[in-house]
Amino acid sequence: MGAAIALGFSLSFLGKHFAGPDRPGRVLPAAVEGGVVETPRRIVSFAPSITETLFALGLGGRVAGDTRYCDYPPEAAAKPKVGGYLDPNYEALLALHPDLVVLLQEQTESARLLGEMSIESLSVDHRNLKGILDSIRRIGAACGAQDRAAELLSDMRKRMDRIRERTAGLPRPVIMVTLGRNLASGDLKGTFISGNDGYYNDLIELAGGRNAYTGRTVSLPTVSPEGLHQLNPQVIVEMIPGLDTTRFDRQAFIRSWDFAAGVEAVSRGRIYVFTEEYVVRPGPRFILLAEQLARVIHPEADWES
Repeated sequence: MGAAIALGFSLSFLGKHFAGPDRPGRVLPAAVEGGVVETPRRIVSFAPSITETLFALGLGGRVAGDTRYCDYPPEAAAKPKVGGYLDPNYEALLALHPDLVVLLQEQTESARLLGEMSIESLSVDHRNLKGILDSIRRIGAACGAQDRAAELLSDMRKRMDRIRERTAGLPRPVIMVTLGRNLASGDLKGTFISGNDGYYNDLIELAGGRNAYTGRTVSLPTVSPEGLHQLNPQVIVEMIPGLDTTRFDRQAFIRSWDFAAGVEAVSRGRIYVFTEEYVVRPGPRFILLAEQLARVIHPEADWES
């Protein structure tokens, strides 16, 4: 069952976070960059990371609906649902009478349909850290929450600076982040790892590491046993959100790497399993993951002062 969970997660993650064409979205004419004509009172979110951003900005009370995957903060789970990332329910959306829909840039077809329905929309980019930070500013401006956005961004940048200060001058080890794999295979079949052009690459660099993958630009490459030995990561971080550690042994996931004993991260026991839900949700809680990564990449740094 553990194997099914790991593989099922990888497919779900691909659908919810990296589906759609890898090209910039567009803000429709109905949306006003830098602030809408009137402050929206009924906001609908088309992605979990957007819902988290809205709540972080103190706009939870104005969220009229979100997707079936939106479960954080807990209040988000109780909001009316408008389908999912790949299958928005426009009938449910219209019933909510939204005056603003916030969606991801890659949801271009949804943006087009919203424009045809004369529903105001705002597209944001959550595929990298720069986009996430910019989305906080833009959503705050569009929804009259500029002051809260400024406070949130200031706190995040201070924490990012602290990570950089604590890791400055330290060696930058080679890191491989895995994003779902089939444990039943006994090797790396079906394993996705972080590419070199987006969210996890940004986090690795912020946390004081170097991405093991340096091949052609792709968001989620797969890796073979031979490729693993060529990459030879010094640290492996497995993202397995929602793993029930009362039923599944975290150490079993680590032991499943024993077939690659010649890889430095395996031989030195530097394999870590992150099970928090936020580890696969590019959004305002990225800073928690950045701090978590930095601590395992650089345990020698001073994190207590």
